[in-house]
Amino acid sequence: MSYLTNEQWIVLAVIFGAGLILGLLLRSGGSKWRRLYNAEHDAHVALRRDYDKHLANHNNVRAVDDRDTLRSGSF
Repeated sequence: MSYLTNEQWIVLAVIFGAGLILGLLLRSGGSKWRRLYNAEHDAHVALRRDYDKHLANHNNVRAVDDRDTLRSGSF
């Protein structure tokens, strides 16, 4: 038992085809956006790596300062 008539199937196929064509037209160079996204991601990773190095260096300097303070006995 079919819920749709032949005319309804045809209309459904035409709407699907129109949506597919419209989607392809509106894609607007997907590779360009992927390339820009990858560039932004690489820049973010590099910035994060530099920040982590800075933070590790800061923590090492602070640990040395704390040890010097404890050795001298002054708080």
